[in-house]
Amino acid sequence: MITVLIADDSFLMRKVIGDILSSDPDIRVVGSVSDGEQVIAEAKRLQPDVITMDLEMPKLNGLEATRHLMHGSDSRPIVLMVSAFGRDQAEMMLECLHAGAFDCVTKPSGPLSLDLEKVKKEMIAKVKAAASSRRDALKRNRPLREPVQTVSVRPGSGECPLVLMGASTGGPPILEEFFADLVSPLPAAVLVVQHMPEHFTATMADRIDRISCMKVKEAQDGERLKPGLALVAPGNFHMRVVLEMEDDRQIPVVRLSQTEPIHGMRPSIDALMTSASRVYKGPIVGVLLTGMGEDGAEGMAAIHNCGGTTIVQDPQTCVVDSMVQAALRQTTVDSIVTPDELAHGVASAVSLF
Repeated sequence: MITVLIADDSFLMRKVIGDILSSDPDIRVVGSVSDGEQVIAEAKRLQPDVITMDLEMPKLNGLEATRHLMHGSDSRPIVLMVSAFGRDQAEMMLECLHAGAFDCVTKPSGPLSLDLEKVKKEMIAKVKAAASSRRDALKRNRPLREPVQTVSVRPGSGECPLVLMGASTGGPPILEEFFADLVSPLPAAVLVVQHMPEHFTATMADRIDRISCMKVKEAQDGERLKPGLALVAPGNFHMRVVLEMEDDRQIPVVRLSQTEPIHGMRPSIDALMTSASRVYKGPIVGVLLTGMGEDGAEGMAAIHNCGGTTIVQDPQTCVVDSMVQAALRQTTVDSIVTPDELAHGVASAVSLF
């Protein structure tokens, strides 16, 4: 039985969330609180497996409470209930993930979402995943390490290398570390799919852009692939690589769409990787990181089958390793790396082309 403590400043939301979670026979709600100070006290008393946390609460907000809870040695994973869609909330949510929060579930219609049934399946799945997650992986303690120098672009070598990165639960801090570790831009185009709600991917891209030597931005429909440019798939949009005619030659560009979710995901890692493996004429490096589900396994197999290089995060360092394990079952992987080795591993793979 998974025990859950609910923290939300709205009595109605605490009741709705509690009813949703209690509908699953494997989950028992052991308490509910209305502010950040109460959640710290009740977490110590009740020792729940999972805490659902609203971002905006009195006394201590969700970020402050998360930092306090994750500071101790006996920390508990936290699922964040995001209450609004503004840029300030997106930035705070990403800070919560850095502080050790497990993941987020977006309230469909703001702070008082009477339609939470829309995210019932997601909420229950993430609570269960949080209860079995690797708590040591949630608390990232970055060691000091040498920055990664990349090689320069070789002229006349055809299409530049293309790096395709996919991540889900636990991914944003790893992606930020990867881009921060590069001291010169990769001589490659980089496309990133991070499972994240709509409105948050642009904030994540902006955060990474501020700390990276590469240009990092949320992708726009029809953008061309360029060395040194990293494009992040917008939340709720698939991102695919297609060839389009320009000046009597075919040019690879990204196209965004809201076609049906794949494995329940939009954006889908598989949609990106399989599309690129079919049409891209240059070398491809596929990178699959921590996450729930099986998205990315088919895409990594497609990259391997077209002669590309495949890299996965070491399962022992994943917050949730099901995506990586699915890929390892389905295809041959060229390299398994820890987050600390990721930038060097990708730069080394790119330098071989």
